[in-house]
Amino acid sequence: MECPMIWTGLLDWSVGSLCGVTLVLTQIAIASVTLYLHRSQAHGGVKFHPALNHFFRFWLWFTTGMVTREWVAVHRAHHTHSDQEKDPHSPKVYGIKEIFFKGLSYYRKACRDDSIIEKFGQGTPDDWVERNVYSKHTSLGYFIMLGIELCLFGLPAFVIWGIQLLWIPLWAAGVINGVAHWWGYRNFETRDTARNIIPWAFWIGGEELHNNHHAFGASAKFSVKPWEFDIGWFYICVLSSLGLAHVRQTFPKMPESSDLVDLTRSELMHSLLKARWSFMSQYMKRVIRPVFSKEQRNHKAKGLGALPLRCISFIQDRVVISDRKQKILEHVLSEYNDLNIVYEFKQRLVSICHRDHRTKDFIEDLIAWCDDAQATGIHALASFSDWVRDYLPQSQEVSSSVSS
Repeated sequence: MECPMIWTGLLDWSVGSLCGVTLVLTQIAIASVTLYLHRSQAHGGVKFHPALNHFFRFWLWFTTGMVTREWVAVHRAHHTHSDQEKDPHSPKVYGIKEIFFKGLSYYRKACRDDSIIEKFGQGTPDDWVERNVYSKHTSLGYFIMLGIELCLFGLPAFVIWGIQLLWIPLWAAGVINGVAHWWGYRNFETRDTARNIIPWAFWIGGEELHNNHHAFGASAKFSVKPWEFDIGWFYICVLSSLGLAHVRQTFPKMPESSDLVDLTRSELMHSLLKARWSFMSQYMKRVIRPVFSKEQRNHKAKGLGALPLRCISFIQDRVVISDRKQKILEHVLSEYNDLNIVYEFKQRLVSICHRDHRTKDFIEDLIAWCDDAQATGIHALASFSDWVRDYLPQSQEVSSSVSS
């Protein structure tokens, strides 16, 4: 006996086919969020063809009801105040359970804050269709979508539609805004608690690499390490090969010192600040690890066994370690003077790179840091300071430029 069309819809697809189409529809929505709203509109890391931009706008209205200006404003506010009191959706401030289960509510609350929208929503589309359709009738799109899906799929459309409406609140508002600031690994010691959930980011459009993104938000590519995969970047590469995308920025690499010779001091500061994570990565490689290995050898020579290797990870990123690990780190640092010194210099270098700077102050702070590093007598630290000096003008050049 055949089922009535109200059950099966015009297509009369199997359960497997319905699951497949649900996955495709939700992944298009995720791609629209990460490519258009996030990497293009919020951060300007990539520019898309106008026709593709409008497809993204339409699909987001059609399947989620999200408004470009609101999403961009809330996200920029998140980056500006990440994990601080004014962060619209920080699990550090509000708790992981609150953000995971009520992330959509926090997003909507921020959308109703006119000061956030006015301050952070600049530069987003403001044409006739945005004002009169997408922003004005936010719920119309997904009800039209329900009607179309009922015709095509029958009663199972209610399940498909429900999954589509829950997809972004669960995976973006709950998992990325919540879990990605609570659990995972970190490549960079950002001032917030952003983490990478997994290195192979394919399920949530590449957004799983959240710590990488917070380290340099303007990058269109979220993967940094050779073993990491960002499916959003894969999409961008495909679209770029078709002439539909133009990449504006990716994660900055440490420039060669010879490339900086003819730069003004302002340009030099900008280049070094953009590459500050490369500085910190080199510090771990050239200073922390050699000094740690030396302390380990001395430790073993005294018959005291080996220092726990996990201490390196504590030293690399003090922002997110637990109180118990903090006590272990403090004990180790109190026992090993050279390790404590290079750790303090690391914290000082992080502070220099994170501060808001005028050009003269930044360069003078780095030169002073190098002078003090040389004075410690620790070979690895002195060698690193020599490497940093290759990127800087001489002390007298800075002084003369100030006096003039």
